[in-house]
Amino acid sequence: MAPSSSGLGHETFILKILGSNPSGVTQKILKELLRVHTQKSAIFECKSTLNISMKWYMYIVKCADGSLYTGITKDLQRRVREHNFDNRLGAKSLRYRRPVSLVYNEEFENQTKAAKREKSVKKWTREYKLKLIEKFGK
Repeated sequence: MAPSSSGLGHETFILKILGSNPSGVTQKILKELLRVHTQKSAIFECKSTLNISMKWYMYIVKCADGSLYTGITKDLQRRVREHNFDNRLGAKSLRYRRPVSLVYNEEFENQTKAAKREKSVKKWTREYKLKLIEKFGK
């Protein structure tokens, strides 16, 4: 990068994080960015925008016995893996209904919206959930 006209040697980072609590990975990225930029010998002004989206998902999985389970998560693949293989992290109610498979999901911008949707879907009848899966599922 070329030196800035101000010649002050300071760096400006504009950080926009969507979500209330950055993940450990996000914090590692930020620390590395700061470390790299503070080691630069040239005097410049660096204006960067880092958009990190913390998406939340409401999901429905179908169990081996045909039952349906609704939940929310930030990582769909990890959560399905936990339900299938991890007795500590997966839902206790699914331990004897394995394997489960992801049949439907919706994306939300924050946990609150995903939780509200989960709460409403959990009140639905099985037939209504199956119609949703049939029409919009995988």
